[in-house]
Amino acid sequence: DDVRFRPNFRPDLETVMTEVGQHDPNWDLLYLGRKVLNSKREVWVPKTSRLVKPHYSYWTVGYALSNAGARKLLAQNPKGKMIAVDEYLPLMFDAHPKLVFLRVLES
Repeated sequence: DDVRFRPNFRPDLETVMTEVGQHDPNWDLLYLGRKVLNSKREVWVPKTSRLVKPHYSYWTVGYALSNAGARKLLAQNPKGKMIAVDEYLPLMFDAHPKLVFLRVLES
């Protein structure tokens, strides 16, 4: 698909990875690009300059998964439950506002 990295993407990503390693070493998912739908429900990670605990997001344009995060996603057999990534990621990490989508994962 189309991708454009903004200037300084790599050093910014290195900063994010350093911060997450120091402040949340057990992370599963990092959004690298997304549309924030309700910034009031998001909380900044203390002592960081770029990390928030995200709430429901859309337009998932980039993300990183830890090995544990990838295992969590794969354990749900996503190929058998076709759902858009913008819905799937928030469901898997307890940030989806519409509980009706949970039925897809439970079936």
